[in-house]
Amino acid sequence: MGKRSIHKAMLDISERGVCSTFERTFFNVRIFNPRSPTYQGKNMPQLYTLHKKENKNQYMNRSVLQLEKGSFVPLVFTTT
Repeated sequence: MGKRSIHKAMLDISERGVCSTFERTFFNVRIFNPRSPTYQGKNMPQLYTLHKKENKNQYMNRSVLQLEKGSFVPLVFTTT
């Protein structure tokens, strides 16, 4: 999966009242295949941490979060 521009990236889910009553929470879903040759030599905790950090780095500074004053939750899943 290629890197997307921060300005072109889209958040997958948003909901109010998840983290606090009126705050909007934004979620982005990332799914990866841990058996991909790209990830050889890395264990599952390392892979989850890698994807979580990449996801957070991509979205934490987005203007939508600054304007909405919301929170961000990265969701990382695997497939086989």
